[in-house]
Amino acid sequence: MTQLADVHDTRDTHDTQDTGSELHVMDIPLDFGTVRWCDRCQRPKPDRCHHCSVCNRCVLKMDHHCPWLANCVGYRTYKYFVQMLLWSFVLCTFFPVVGFCLLLLDT
Repeated sequence: MTQLADVHDTRDTHDTQDTGSELHVMDIPLDFGTVRWCDRCQRPKPDRCHHCSVCNRCVLKMDHHCPWLANCVGYRTYKYFVQMLLWSFVLCTFFPVVGFCLLLLDT
């Protein structure tokens, strides 16, 4: 388990001119460089990585799990997912247009 970093409370007081009250500023140091672990697959987990419950693996920059691709859409597969959507749109508009043109030529 990772340990929490100590939080140092350094308060700077500033007098405001309108009300005369004090403002307190607290600096919280962030703990960078620690290795995170996935609770489900028990492996190191990079930043921006999420665990997919369907694939049962961690996916970098996971967008969603696509049932048509039977895979997660993430950093490495986003390009192919957009290409599939584009070609599906092209083919779904091309075949009706060609069919309608052939129907007009036959008459």
